[in-house]
Amino acid sequence: MAEALLYLGNNGPDDTFWRDGDPLNFRNDNQILCVNAEHICNYKKAPFNSDGLRDPGTLLEGFKKNTYKYKFERASSYETIRTTLLTGFQVVLNYIPKMIDGSKQAISINHYLSKGLRSPQHVIFGTTGNEFWYGGERTPKVQKIWDFIELNSPNLRVNNLVFPWGTDDYKVFLPIKVKDFTNADWRNYEASEVDKTDLKNPVTKKLRRFKITWQDLPGISGNVTQQNNILNFSKSVDIRKDNEFDLTTVLETKK
Repeated sequence: MAEALLYLGNNGPDDTFWRDGDPLNFRNDNQILCVNAEHICNYKKAPFNSDGLRDPGTLLEGFKKNTYKYKFERASSYETIRTTLLTGFQVVLNYIPKMIDGSKQAISINHYLSKGLRSPQHVIFGTTGNEFWYGGERTPKVQKIWDFIELNSPNLRVNNLVFPWGTDDYKVFLPIKVKDFTNADWRNYEASEVDKTDLKNPVTKKLRRFKITWQDLPGISGNVTQQNNILNFSKSVDIRKDNEFDLTTVLETKK
């Protein structure tokens, strides 16, 4: 299920400030699945092997393989093979720059590994002499990531369709469940209204072009107790299990 996170109360006198019902964030199904997959495949859950590297075949590697453009593998003491994952195209890189894809590229493998392995957060896989890693971000293959997760762990995508907002978010903001939408819709829904008459000095007239009058939503409208609970910032209120809303009907263009 997709979601919206609504601002509660007014942070200022006009729409250049956050206002009640302003949508701070929207998250569609793919974005929610991707964030939850990242948490499940976190590097902290993939301990180091005896060589101080990450083991291959883990959830962490499956995530990296489906979110990055290239796989880099040590080929020798000074050469690295870079494989484009979507095409299988390979090039050999070393410390001498060469023209590739319109730019000069080089890798000093020993320097790269020496520097990278010093970080406790590194995601370099394999064994000493057979190191490999991923790089060059691309649009994540979310469904492939989840195919891999479901095949190799008890985690199911059907149980990971809720965005993991922070505990305090439920006290000061209102997350609601909405019908799924595209990335293009997402950019539009979160858009501000900006006066670009002077391109060098654009002026934000409204932090958000749209708002949602949450007090009028089914399940909340007329329910004074629920409204008071939502506005009680000492309480965590999560209504996402109750209703799913259609953004095409509840989003209002600000006047």
